[in-house]
Amino acid sequence: MGRDLVIVAGSVHLDTLIALKQGIPELSWREIHAADSMELMQLVTDEKAELAIVDSIEFSIQQQLFPRIVAALEIGEAAPVVWYLPQSASAQASLERVNAFLVSAQASGQIAQLEREHFGRWKHASRVGSITFQRKIQEDLPEWQPLMETIAGEYQMDWRLLAAMAYQESHWDPNARSHTGVRGMMMLTRVTASELGLEDRTDARQSLRGGARFFKDLLRRLPSDIGEPDRTSMALAAYNMGMGHLEDARIMTQQAGGDPHLWPDVRAQLPTLQNPDYFPMTKFGFAEGEQAVTYVDNIRHYEGLLSLQGLTESRLSPPIEVDVLLPDDLRRAHLPVL
Repeated sequence: MGRDLVIVAGSVHLDTLIALKQGIPELSWREIHAADSMELMQLVTDEKAELAIVDSIEFSIQQQLFPRIVAALEIGEAAPVVWYLPQSASAQASLERVNAFLVSAQASGQIAQLEREHFGRWKHASRVGSITFQRKIQEDLPEWQPLMETIAGEYQMDWRLLAAMAYQESHWDPNARSHTGVRGMMMLTRVTASELGLEDRTDARQSLRGGARFFKDLLRRLPSDIGEPDRTSMALAAYNMGMGHLEDARIMTQQAGGDPHLWPDVRAQLPTLQNPDYFPMTKFGFAEGEQAVTYVDNIRHYEGLLSLQGLTESRLSPPIEVDVLLPDDLRRAHLPVL
């Protein structure tokens, strides 16, 4: 059709294109030997291909790494995600164990927790914010990454989380200042800096070290039965609005029938802290709940982008092209399905 279309070699999308070609004879495409669709999206970003066909779930995650790419349309029917097991004498027993695990993990909330951990950070992401952040990663992060890695190591935290916090606070500007008087890369108040023993809030090393120490203290103060990733998200909210306001939100979550141990449930209640019909009844009163929600959403999003950035740098390699397989040439091996 005159457009340069690429797919992962041997993927299920080949069947879809072959079926479409029956009604659109001029349809053509290139198969690329690639580990996954990330390499196809890189080709489109680099303008080495015009179009790519990728799985919708992969696209929803990887679009954050390639924010200039948008979905044009959906083709084909929804395909289920399945597990393949080897065909053997013990296959049925293995299948029963897999199914039992899935049922148990679903009932215990483990599946939901994994979904929050690996997919939740993209749910509220901004494409515009992603584009700006990608540019800042290239232009500014190399100057600060070694220092962030060192300080994060001192406080036993992931440097990507510390970097994401610093970006949300100041866009990695050690001289940042706000109208409320907070200053530095981690935008600490004068009182907090004094309590932490900092002499100069505009010194990047002192600011990052103070912010990391303050965050780890908030993390420790949370109830021990709050697990990850909810624990980190709640500590971030407390960093922004104070532990007292977070506790007010957790109490309101429980009163509303939610789980005060789960960040999505607490997140839904935070905006209520600025509702005049409700905040006078809380212990700590008014708080910018919506601002705290955005704060946490952005940091978890930036943290995820930094993790994906590392994966991209280590996994992307020059793609290998193969010839298109036409219907009369097609010979595909089908794995047994249990």
